[in-house]
Amino acid sequence: MTTSAEPETTFTCSVRTSPALVQVSAADNVSTAELVIELASRRADPVSCDQIVFELPVGAGSDALTAHPDRIEVAEITPGWEVVRERGVFELRPSAASPARLEPPDTVLLRLANVEVNHNTGAAMLSVREKPEPGAAALATGAFQVAKMPAGVMITSFQADKNLIGKNETVELTWSCTAGPDYWLYYGKDSQVAERVNDFIKDGKGKWTSPKLTQTTAFMLLGITKKGTGEEVRYGLTTTVIVDKPDLEVGDLRANGVVSLLGNQRVDGYVGGQSYRAETDGMLMAWVRSKGSQTAELRVSVKLAGGEKKTVSVARSLNSSDQANLLVPVPGKATVFVNASGFDGVDTEATWCPLGAGKLGPID
Repeated sequence: MTTSAEPETTFTCSVRTSPALVQVSAADNVSTAELVIELASRRADPVSCDQIVFELPVGAGSDALTAHPDRIEVAEITPGWEVVRERGVFELRPSAASPARLEPPDTVLLRLANVEVNHNTGAAMLSVREKPEPGAAALATGAFQVAKMPAGVMITSFQADKNLIGKNETVELTWSCTAGPDYWLYYGKDSQVAERVNDFIKDGKGKWTSPKLTQTTAFMLLGITKKGTGEEVRYGLTTTVIVDKPDLEVGDLRANGVVSLLGNQRVDGYVGGQSYRAETDGMLMAWVRSKGSQTAELRVSVKLAGGEKKTVSVARSLNSSDQANLLVPVPGKATVFVNASGFDGVDTEATWCPLGAGKLGPID
């Protein structure tokens, strides 16, 4: 994760996390992260700085980052600066004369290691303040949100730069992911095209440009790794790009009057989990939003008729102001399990869009 703030202060600031995808700790595994805070002058002339204060929220809640600030290690700091710490507050001061005089393009960097992420998903807000002179009021340089994902999540933010394109245009797919797994991208008719995309990932961020598309295309990014027991673990996300005026493949097509190629059916009863069967090919469109400050999740798994493996798509809302959307392609006769859940309750809605008139019916 990289975010930047641009208020009218002396410095610009960025906060980076490693890994890019921060996961909460599990009962049997402590998840750790590194934070890199870097400040640079926004002015062309030399500037003065007496103090920089970095603060991260401490506790076990969804809005806190760590419950153990005493275990955080100061792994790196710009020469000529020292740090005074108290719980989640890290105060950087010049180690010699104060205030320090910074000549562009000088920067001030603080790298914190062994940040033990707590057990609750959510979003932690980090803050940076600066004081240009002794006795001066502190200025808010920026606030930075770190999303804490559930343990085991390999991929997030898988999306195309355009959801609707003309025929023979390309799209750029981007995503965030953890280091270690093999990542495969499936697309094309019946997901017949498979491409390993690890070489397109840098610092936990993936970027891949598609070939020219002539038909509406579903993409699935699948992460594959193994547990210590040797058991294979898969985690996938999907996105779909619609092609305007696409090439059509037609077998036996007969029409008399107005023809609707894409239907519309409201889907109900899936809060807490419900299985359905698709009568025909189609797409499931859904959104989820938490009713409070805890994470809400929408999970859709698709199992092909006669198949054994499932493809799982997940959308997560971090809080009541964050709506997460999901668009899942579903082959005909497939079994679909949909589950919306959240500690604070959820607002959610799902629509089945069949290619034709086939229903997505609940399975008792």
